[in-house]
Amino acid sequence: EKPFVIRTKTTNHTGEVQVVFSDGSYRLDNRSHMRCRINGADQQQAILANGDLLEIGKDQFVVTIEPDTRS
Repeated sequence: EKPFVIRTKTTNHTGEVQVVFSDGSYRLDNRSHMRCRINGADQQQAILANGDLLEIGKDQFVVTIEPDTRS
């Protein structure tokens, strides 16, 4: 499957944060200079869990992982 990509841009830098499903988990990879925090802790790479608070720069997201209902 293709990764979910969040593109970042500041005055001096551009980058991206990718989330990909791999080995049964959603994995975050911060490929930018932008600060990325999960539940308040700085992270470059991490496995995401349902309910995690993801902060990228000034933006905040709550991670929601739902069961796959496709047959």
